[in-house]
Amino acid sequence: MVKNPGSKYSTRGLSWVMRETLKKTSIVKKVNLHSLRHAYSTHLMEEGVNIVTLKELLGHSQITTTMIYLHVAQCKLILCSKVSKNKNTHKCENPNP
Repeated sequence: MVKNPGSKYSTRGLSWVMRETLKKTSIVKKVNLHSLRHAYSTHLMEEGVNIVTLKELLGHSQITTTMIYLHVAQCKLILCSKVSKNKNTHKCENPNP
């Protein structure tokens, strides 16, 4: 898939590329563009990226939309903190592997 420099990819085109790429992997979890975008945003928040910067990266017009990611990131950090205290470790363990 070759595009002209500066042109935009369609959602349908990106979805096709993602589906075709996933077929070549051993990933069994259901993944789509939205889940990839959400995971990317949440990880940036967890790494301390400023919420206004994240808003701009995501193209949100309202900061309230971006605040959803702040809530998700904080919930994960709280869970990691509880797991660490309970197991006397500094590692965040995923309760749903």
